[in-house]
Amino acid sequence: MVIASVIGVAFAVNASSFSWGFNGYDYVDSTGAGYDGDLGLNAWGGGKAFLYLGTVTASESAFDFSAATYITAATFDSTYLIYGNDGSEGFASSDAVSSTAAGQAFSLILVDQTSATDTSLASYEGNYVLYTGTSEQGAIPGATTTYYATFMNGNPVTQASWSTMAVPEPTSGLLLLLGMAGLALKRKRA
Repeated sequence: MVIASVIGVAFAVNASSFSWGFNGYDYVDSTGAGYDGDLGLNAWGGGKAFLYLGTVTASESAFDFSAATYITAATFDSTYLIYGNDGSEGFASSDAVSSTAAGQAFSLILVDQTSATDTSLASYEGNYVLYTGTSEQGAIPGATTTYYATFMNGNPVTQASWSTMAVPEPTSGLLLLLGMAGLALKRKRA
């Protein structure tokens, strides 16, 4: 019993509760397909969201995760119309999130591929939405106030929100290969 209490206290000290995700309720993919207001459902409903503590940046060809730590990922939740966890069914927790304080830098990435993983984002090719912000602190009043961190983007995801990781042209690789072959032939003759 004492050991279980010590483990519970250690977990509470090291891991903080949080809510996270894209919760703007209007989601449109890069082609303009998306939310159907009449049905109250997301007609697109594809993709996957990722939460990173810290700041993720993106170039034309890759994400830079050097100043960020992966926390969690989620696909679209059609019950709550969110990519993530808004606390409706309990808060998320992670040992990597050690504070509920406001002002923590975070990044949310929404990609259009449900099969994406945090490790596959290093070489990701496709459409994405990158949002960076700072956390807020939420509170649930009661006999003892429960605090939690909030890592949310409440803005709608529009067609203009999307960017694309450049996919190398097949012809560029072919031309590079032919150039190298030409150099090898020229060197062989000399």
